[in-house]
Amino acid sequence: MRAKSAVALVIYLLMTPIFAADCESRLSQSEVDYGQLHRGAFPDQPLGQHWVNLDTHRLTLTVICQTPTPIKLRFNGTSAGPNVFRLGQQGQFSLRISDAVIDGSAAMLTRDTDPQPRAEQLFDAAQTIQSQRARHFTAQIDVQAQLDTRQLQIHDETLFEAAGTFEFLHD
Repeated sequence: MRAKSAVALVIYLLMTPIFAADCESRLSQSEVDYGQLHRGAFPDQPLGQHWVNLDTHRLTLTVICQTPTPIKLRFNGTSAGPNVFRLGQQGQFSLRISDAVIDGSAAMLTRDTDPQPRAEQLFDAAQTIQSQRARHFTAQIDVQAQLDTRQLQIHDETLFEAAGTFEFLHD
């Protein structure tokens, strides 16, 4: 009897505060677990399209400071290209930050390489996303994983993992 092949996807996201002791930061979840996906979950892709998108997971990021502090965030993970991070050997994931609220008001975000304020930004390796000074900052982080179906010729249960840390930076 042949065992069904399965893929288990887990992305570990940690919040690492690097700042003065007057701020506290947290993520609503430190792990995104896609569970077991069987080979049948990856339908044949249209000709020329090899990446399959998995469900988006939404996390909430919160930073609370005793005094108004510039909000500067960076995600440290293994880059797999522009705006994507490596997920095992056959996958990648992106992190989109949006719906930022500073002290009760909607806020715009900028990125080192794109100083134009936007309502949402994608994290990129070694890039900082920032907003204005705040005492209370919240934002949504969407985690979108993709698998390269050309590389998923697996026969046994295989675990795909990625790890990274969000850093809250202080001047």
